[in-house]
Amino acid sequence: MLTQRELKELIHYDPETGKFLKQGKPAGRFDKHRYLRITIKGKWHYAYRLAWLYMTGSFPKQKVTNRHGDPSNTQWENLIEVTRACKKINCKYKKYNAENQAGVYWNEQKQKWKAFIIVHNFNKDLGLYSSYINAKLARQHAEEEYGFPDCTGFAQLQLLIKGVCK
Repeated sequence: MLTQRELKELIHYDPETGKFLKQGKPAGRFDKHRYLRITIKGKWHYAYRLAWLYMTGSFPKQKVTNRHGDPSNTQWENLIEVTRACKKINCKYKKYNAENQAGVYWNEQKQKWKAFIIVHNFNKDLGLYSSYINAKLARQHAEEEYGFPDCTGFAQLQLLIKGVCK
């Protein structure tokens, strides 16, 4: 397995810009999802994982996501480690509102707030509400009822990852 020391001998990473250089030239190439991938010793690595190794000394134990919604942005301040469960919950089947609450959105046709949750790949309707707060509470109660992990602090990122998830 690649170590931080080996990585630093082969590549330079600038945490402020997120740029990787290999022998003085930009390293890697972008995949179809705009993730930078870099070859080291014949193996492809995602740049965000290499940034994590470069800065912390180990590969991330959990998933890494992007604070600003741009998978090509590998600036250190832009990367955050989250549990797989939180990332999965916040990646799939999202509709958003102004406060970035997953599973709550304004239904234009009904002129009410709609709440829903995805459980085992099935959309569970939680109802229509006149107030945003009641729809949000319905979603939060459903998360508790279905045993969703506590992703406190990650909720602000929900809008930013917009379904481009690994």
